[in-house]
Amino acid sequence: GTGYKSVNIDQNYDITLELRNGRVIRPELLSGGERALVNIALRSAIHRILSQAAFPMPLILDEPTIYLDRERIGRLQTLLEKLGEEIGQIIIVSHELGLLEKSHHEYRAEKQLNNVSIIGKLR
Repeated sequence: GTGYKSVNIDQNYDITLELRNGRVIRPELLSGGERALVNIALRSAIHRILSQAAFPMPLILDEPTIYLDRERIGRLQTLLEKLGEEIGQIIIVSHELGLLEKSHHEYRAEKQLNNVSIIGKLR
């Protein structure tokens, strides 16, 4: 792909992306997977700002691999490793087993017949 240089938000909270070739586009032109990655980048940036203003807090991502192909899931894994080193704690809710490979802790939720979920620590 072309690649992205930056994600920008103006004072009206309109989002644009600057491509490496200098072209500026709106998020509507992105594929579902590209939008998902931009969404994670924006949430990470907001998390960083809030953590600096208040106190360190975990970044929580719920099913971050939706709409991502294998290549983008690999890029997300690399991003999450780097983010984990920077911010300390990332909590990920996911069905994607690949995201568990380098996690420090793993919990599994299982729904019982009575619709009550039981959460157990695997490692």
